[in-house]
Amino acid sequence: MQVLTHTNQLCYGALWQKKAYKHLPNRYFIWNNTDSSIKVGYSWTIYKIIIPNTPKDILIGMVSSNYLNEILENCKDYCKSAGPMINKVFNVALKDALDDGYLETNPLLDMKKYYWDVPAMVIYSKKQIQTLLQAAYEYHSVYLEILLALFVGLRKGEILGLKYSEFFKN
Repeated sequence: MQVLTHTNQLCYGALWQKKAYKHLPNRYFIWNNTDSSIKVGYSWTIYKIIIPNTPKDILIGMVSSNYLNEILENCKDYCKSAGPMINKVFNVALKDALDDGYLETNPLLDMKKYYWDVPAMVIYSKKQIQTLLQAAYEYHSVYLEILLALFVGLRKGEILGLKYSEFFKN
């Protein structure tokens, strides 16, 4: 077993410092082609949640599921997405450490899993859709957005992010 770095530095260094990027190769996290909002989410999780709430700093070879669970327990109440996001960060960072031989056992197997809250799906009847379309038609400023949501399945953020050039390409 090799000693790579401390746990805080694993999250900080392997994901964010260019000199340590080699510890997290493209097969797990394609950093250069990743959307900036994903980078912000990982960065926020590491700097604002994980590092301030890490009880003790240990060598990477000593990371265990108990240690990860202790960090998760300290962080889970930060916000409702803290647990699932910390799970994602740990999975990305530690899978590579396992592959490179820095860990003898897989601490992810017994790590407590947190899941995202999935909103309930709302299914409208034909009458409700007709009423919505009639109301939207009267308010021309939102008609296109409602059509895109209903018939194309785009979400609010996707609709608001559309550009004119994406509709009319040469």
